Amino acid sequence: MVGMLIVATSIAIIVAASLANRNARLRVIEEAFRSLGGEPRRTIRGIEGPVQGLSVRYTLTGGKRRVQSTLCCADLPIERPAFEMDLRPETRWGQRDVEHGRAIDLVLGDEAFDESFLVEAAPAEMARVLLDRDTRTALLAFHPCRLTVLGDEVRFNKMAPLTEFAEARRVLELCTRVRSRLESLPGLLHEERLALAREGASGGYRGPSAQTIGALATSSQSAAELAALRRIRARRTLLRSAQAAALVMLGIVAWLLLASGHR
Repeated sequence: MVGMLIVATSIAIIVAASLANRNARLRVIEEAFRSLGGEPRRTIRGIEGPVQGLSVRYTLTGGKRRVQSTLCCADLPIERPAFEMDLRPETRWGQRDVEHGRAIDLVLGDEAFDESFLVEAAPAEMARVLLDRDTRTALLAFHPCRLTVLGDEVRFNKMAPLTEFAEARRVLELCTRVRSRLESLPGLLHEERLALAREGASGGYRGPSAQTIGALATSSQSAAELAALRRIRARRTLLRSAQAAALVMLGIVAWLLLASGHR
């Protein structure tokens, strides 16, 4: 009886300590939200709420004893530019995929960033505008990490607990910055194309013609780039599935051979 009481007391202490640690982490994240003008509310898995008018979720995942990863998501508007991105740490396997045409790696001309990340994105022109110097600097500070723009959200993921106030605030700033820039991409892209057109214009002080300015709003390559990216991803997924199936089959064959040998 005494032994059971000791065990129950120990379990209660562990659970209470775990809950206290979780509440302390969530309070810090709530303060990070508020420091950016956000209105945080707690959920089962973390904190969510509007930040600078954007819907954001900050989630801590992991085991019972410690946080193992951090996930921050910002919702995208229904009407947005046709753009997709999977920005992930550069690895030997990623390099091999690029070499064999199973992945795309956009080079931005930032040596430190290009060596650290594989940028699989289309259209490339939009990715270059989106990943400006401030955004690249923020991502390098969190390396290794992953940032995706797919479906209806911007998603930041890092396999580490980002529970300090300064860390959480920087993650929130990064996600809301990328989300805001995505929404304003058409305007940013138009300004960049217009500046380039003016630099290369041969019409003297008059600048580019009305026809040239009108052509800046669209890019004939954008749809083709996005379609090519999706085809490459589909082929890579198919290859990974085939490799996994082959490994399972090899395991089954090995088990059958061992079983027959024992008989």
